[in-house]
Amino acid sequence: MDSMFVLLITPDEHNVTSLTEDELQQLDKLKQDLRIIFLTIPFFLLAFGIPGNILTIMVLRSRSMKDNVFSYYLISMCSFNLLTLSVNLPRYINKGITGKEVNIANKNFCAFYRYISTTLVAISDWHLVVITGARLFFLIDRGKKYTHLYSSPFSTIFSLSLIMVLFEVPAVGFWIRFKDENGNPVECYLPGESLLVHLQLCVQTLIPAALLICLNIWILHIHRVQESGLMETEATSKLRKQLLVLVFLSNFQFIVSVFPLTIVYPNMRLFFNMSTSLGRAKSNITFGAVALLLYSTYATDFLVYCFFGRKFRKELFKLLHPLCSKLFPHRYNVSDHSKSDVSDTVRSRAASKPNSLSLVHKKSIADQLPKGQSVSPSVHPSEVTSGSSSDVSQSPPIFRNLLRWGARMSLRNPKSGDTLY
Repeated sequence: MDSMFVLLITPDEHNVTSLTEDELQQLDKLKQDLRIIFLTIPFFLLAFGIPGNILTIMVLRSRSMKDNVFSYYLISMCSFNLLTLSVNLPRYINKGITGKEVNIANKNFCAFYRYISTTLVAISDWHLVVITGARLFFLIDRGKKYTHLYSSPFSTIFSLSLIMVLFEVPAVGFWIRFKDENGNPVECYLPGESLLVHLQLCVQTLIPAALLICLNIWILHIHRVQESGLMETEATSKLRKQLLVLVFLSNFQFIVSVFPLTIVYPNMRLFFNMSTSLGRAKSNITFGAVALLLYSTYATDFLVYCFFGRKFRKELFKLLHPLCSKLFPHRYNVSDHSKSDVSDTVRSRAASKPNSLSLVHKKSIADQLPKGQSVSPSVHPSEVTSGSSSDVSQSPPIFRNLLRWGARMSLRNPKSGDTLY
């Protein structure tokens, strides 16, 4: 989004009005602050966002998660995050070092760069809506007409990208300028006061934000109000609390990152006096701050959309375990020895007591078995539930109710690997 904006300074605006000593001090301080912001925040976002998104892709492509349909959406989201950060943030680093915008002499290349930048931002923003929508349809649909949204991620992502690519062609084509208001040639820029700004802001920020909020509220409504088939236990209560935090963070992150730019970008001339150096410096530092706030979404949203999943965290620890064992060999060797000692102790006890079922366990199992069957001395509790269907039909009512509850759980609440949380 920020690459759509290059501050329009006409020759009249270069006629700087006389500044007092205090205003000159403010101007120098603003320039120093602007340089510090452009030298620190982009480096931090690149250092955190690039490795974080790459690590997330590696985890999602692991053997146990690569077949999950939602992994394709998340991998695509992280991939576009990498492209968006790589294309846009180096401009700010260059501006922090040199104090100037990147000079692109070729008009066609400059226009193409602006087009690629805005398109990547739009696709990255809409990925969050598509992922949340797929999650919602997964909960409410189950094999009906909207199933393809979460079962065909490639076609969904391709359609989204194609729509954004086609939308940005006329938006940038009619919007980009190569001359200032007095006809003097300047580097290609996208004036914030253009009427097309409002249309592009709606498509890239306002509409995705509104849809994201509505979809997250709908998901929360399903889990908290509708019958879910879950027993009210400590585990389900914890799951609902985690979902509430996830919904809040998802909405809060997107709103905080995009709304400031939506407010500041088209109203820059209303907020600041662009005819003075002090006003232009204030507008630059304000716009730089809100633009970098937008890019913080692409550097951190993998935390919100992936790290809440228990299975994802498990696979992440598996991936990092070899690296950690090399960095901290003493600690991991001690941990491995302690685990092996415990396992050896358990195996030795099991070998010394092959018939380890207590009388209480045997009696409880015998009560659940049909008449005429008995528990052998070496039976294991897991073997009781592995009988034939005729045995189940002849079992006591309490046993049949447990099986029905388990079937309802498996239908209404898929495994953690099948969802995003």
